[in-house]
Amino acid sequence: MVLRPAVALAERHGREHQWPGRKRLSREVDPLSISDGELKDICDRLNSAPRKCLGYRTPAEVLRKKLLAQTRHVG
Repeated sequence: MVLRPAVALAERHGREHQWPGRKRLSREVDPLSISDGELKDICDRLNSAPRKCLGYRTPAEVLRKKLLAQTRHVG
């Protein structure tokens, strides 16, 4: 099956709105059963994914910029 570009774009757009950790952190998973390493990996993956609402910057980039601005303002 060959997809037209508009169809492929619509399918990709639908996948982009799925929360990346949803499969890994379903409601059935006991939060206490997740190791610290696994939790760090999930956090790193979520914080390194660019977000449209952040101007295609990552949450880590936005946080770093705000912290630097606050440090310069205080110091």
